[in-house]
Amino acid sequence: MFEAKLNTYQQVGLSFDNLNNKYGEESLIAACREGNLQSVKWHLAHGQKVNYLYQNKHVPSCFFLTPNQISPLCLAAIKGHAHVVKYLVVDQNADVNFLSSENVSPLYGACRSGKSLKIVIFLLEKGANPRQERELDDSSQGINILTAAEKGGNNQIVKFLKEAIQS
Repeated sequence: MFEAKLNTYQQVGLSFDNLNNKYGEESLIAACREGNLQSVKWHLAHGQKVNYLYQNKHVPSCFFLTPNQISPLCLAAIKGHAHVVKYLVVDQNADVNFLSSENVSPLYGACRSGKSLKIVIFLLEKGANPRQERELDDSSQGINILTAAEKGGNNQIVKFLKEAIQS
């Protein structure tokens, strides 16, 4: 079904490199937001880039970042789609420390959203920088991943990070 729909679009000359969803996002970002691994694979196989900043217009600005531009990995981590995160890192060599235009790493995003301890552990195992801080315009101090996790409200992530820091 999915491939048939894509082939129909291609037959009428639409390019998925430029196709935006209803929020104005490029289709790879929409696939990462939705956790649609089949669509993510298709877009990457057809020329979209994994270590690249895409427009991200769907997340409200009251969320923990002002989402001007974001990588596919960072968005999948924020949304808690572990299967997409694993695919992007293992199969597509996504950079686990690739920062969004607001200095948000995939690890920071995963900690702040609080959706998946599994993703936090996976990113750390794959070399994510646990000391990365997000600098804020209105503060001289950055927010580290532990503070981000506390704001995210997932007690399992907070407990894990505290234990990891102490050891």
